[in-house]
Amino acid sequence: MKVSDRKWSDKVAKGKVISQDKKAGEKIEEGNTISVVISKGVEQVKVPKVEGETLEEAQKALKKAKLKVDSSRTYSSSVEEGKIISQSIASGKTVDKNTTVKVVISLGKEPEPEPVYRPSSSSSSSGSSSSGRKSYRRSGSSSSSSRKSSGSKKKSSGGGDSINNWNLVN
Repeated sequence: MKVSDRKWSDKVAKGKVISQDKKAGEKIEEGNTISVVISKGVEQVKVPKVEGETLEEAQKALKKAKLKVDSSRTYSSSVEEGKIISQSIASGKTVDKNTTVKVVISLGKEPEPEPVYRPSSSSSSSGSSSSGRKSYRRSGSSSSSSRKSSGSKKKSSGGGDSINNWNLVN
């Protein structure tokens, strides 16, 4: 038997025969050589550094390295919007070809929460924000009090909105 080549294989385990030049069961004369191709196992590749890159740049680099990419997004006060904050497998590490590298992409700084306005019960409120949108938050001590809801409101005869147990959210 003569090893004619060694090749990467996703299907044949390392050290096993991928192919041979004679068919199984074929008779050969004594002293003749059978050439075989031996598996080197799954191809190993190095993970490139993609932190600080855009998703498009990371996809190109990971594809070139024969890797797959999966992404998610989150806010970051230190990484510019659209840039990669982190990667699941450290750059320089050797992994199997077609391994998925998960990346987290920055949405930029988290927006400041909008202020909550609580009109006093003695003053009349128009119930409108600067954008013309009306949102209300139910007041009370229950855990659901922080959920936004359009709620139920009653129109007063004076033309303004009177709000029962609701607070205006701008």
